[in-house]
Amino acid sequence: MHGSTSVLDIPLLLDMICTRLESMDIGNCALCSKAWLSAFGPYRFKSVLLTKLSPARISFLNENSNHIRELTISLTRFETFDSSHCYRLRKLSLSFTYEDEEESDDEFESLDQEELDVLYGAYPPEKPNKPECAAKLIQRNQGLRAFHIVPGDNRRFRPFAKPILNAIASHTFLKTIHISMCHSCLMFIKILRNFPSRKTPLGLRRLALNAYLYCFSKRMFIPLLEQCPELEELAFPNMACSSVGQDDYNTKMAQVLSSRCKRLHTLNQDSGGYSISSDLMDAVLKEFSRGFRQLRLYNVSWSYSGTPVLNAFVTSATVNTIEVLTYHSEYNQRSTILAILKQCPRLRECRVNFGNRELGIEISEFSASMDEGWKCWDTLEVLEMKVYNRWGVLREKSTAKARRCKTVRDVRDLCLRLRTFPKLTTLNMTWLLMTARGSLKMRYDMFITLVELNEDAMKKGTTLLTKDDMVWTGLL
Repeated sequence: MHGSTSVLDIPLLLDMICTRLESMDIGNCALCSKAWLSAFGPYRFKSVLLTKLSPARISFLNENSNHIRELTISLTRFETFDSSHCYRLRKLSLSFTYEDEEESDDEFESLDQEELDVLYGAYPPEKPNKPECAAKLIQRNQGLRAFHIVPGDNRRFRPFAKPILNAIASHTFLKTIHISMCHSCLMFIKILRNFPSRKTPLGLRRLALNAYLYCFSKRMFIPLLEQCPELEELAFPNMACSSVGQDDYNTKMAQVLSSRCKRLHTLNQDSGGYSISSDLMDAVLKEFSRGFRQLRLYNVSWSYSGTPVLNAFVTSATVNTIEVLTYHSEYNQRSTILAILKQCPRLRECRVNFGNRELGIEISEFSASMDEGWKCWDTLEVLEMKVYNRWGVLREKSTAKARRCKTVRDVRDLCLRLRTFPKLTTLNMTWLLMTARGSLKMRYDMFITLVELNEDAMKKGTTLLTKDDMVWTGLL
């Protein structure tokens, strides 16, 4: 007869359990008894933030480094941390912040810009080869899924880039790469330039760039996209083009996205707060024959040729595949927006913000477009729009009663039409009022006027707008 077997006696089962537990839960289990402490103790370091630790703590980490799944470490810690047994990482975050700022400044004080470029990928000989240690750690963990680089200073990152990029290039299963630059995109351009070519493509599914890229950086960006056949989501800022002859780069980049990134379905572009023209977006919409499922444009209004970007959208294949559209711009393209609502059969979410310069869509025009028929009638779930009424609903004696009642009827008719949409669950509309003098009254004035008119109508036994109508449209 064998004694009863505990979970603690089955290492594989214990490992599976601890893989699914949070570090705090594992720590609580370790406090239950001495037996549980010996079993669960090593797993307390599944997620480790390696900063200022005592030598005893570092020694304990070195002994149990094979249990670490998520590690955040500064390059300075490779002097004391033994990573030779750390081979089960899923997420690695490398930090280049220094605990001794004075020492870190002296480290590169004698190197000017040209010398740093020459030493790209090398490290000062009097210092330990920390980037090589980091590169070996990356190569040792072939199960790595996410890799983050957060440098404290761009100039300190230059000597570390090449060995680390070579280590990244050796991975097949890496799904997420996050490289955070502090001051500008110049360092990212250097990374693109030095990114090694691979026989095995990258397994990246999401790639987001959060810096302003000049037109000359497009040719560096294209080789990286060619290595990402699994890419599903791409976010990029404005790639400004101020010189002649950049159309070839736009066409080439659009062709790479269409031919190489066959799983791409989401495209985001943000101009960084300024309303700009985008020749690249125009080329991508024309070349991408499969169409996008999600498209988010922020302050991207015009193509380089002067044609509105949404016009290119309406004539592209995306019009039949788009499910989520977010469009924020200072320029009003209300006719194109209405055309999109009428032509997109799979549209689920439509969020449109014209900014403060434009009024939006006139309410009668909005209702008339619905009478013509929206193909997204049975799929639309979320609608955010800015609408206005040409005739003012104001408490002025000069305003005719019939005109005021017409405005309320227009609002009521719009509510009734929108209520016929079977899946529409979220409606967020900003109402603007235009007086006869051309000035605007915001939503608050319209809310008070409609409430007062409705109360007067109820006293007479009639109701222009029910309470549910007003709550549903955001007027109450």
